[in-house]
Amino acid sequence: MELDKPATPEPAEAPEEPSFFTIDNLTRVTVPQRERIQFPDDSRFVPVTLTWKGGITVLMDRKPGEPYETIPKSEPSTNKIVAGDAEKKEPSPPEPFAAPII
Repeated sequence: MELDKPATPEPAEAPEEPSFFTIDNLTRVTVPQRERIQFPDDSRFVPVTLTWKGGITVLMDRKPGEPYETIPKSEPSTNKIVAGDAEKKEPSPPEPFAAPII
């Protein structure tokens, strides 16, 4: 009697990871990633110092005569309940209870 061999699943090919990618928001860079950060050679704004350690970074404009786009400042969210949102009342606190201590 001939037995069937158990089917061994073939390993799925993992998608190839890119060798680099662009981050739009440098505040999302983790500490181990800092030493790997490179700014493109054709960037308009580049850091003044060559060693970038995160935090506040002073940038130098390579094309000072050209116009540039700024991001408008937005107001911080206040998480306050607006008078017109009466249905969005805060929940009442839970009732007090005694926790058994072992």
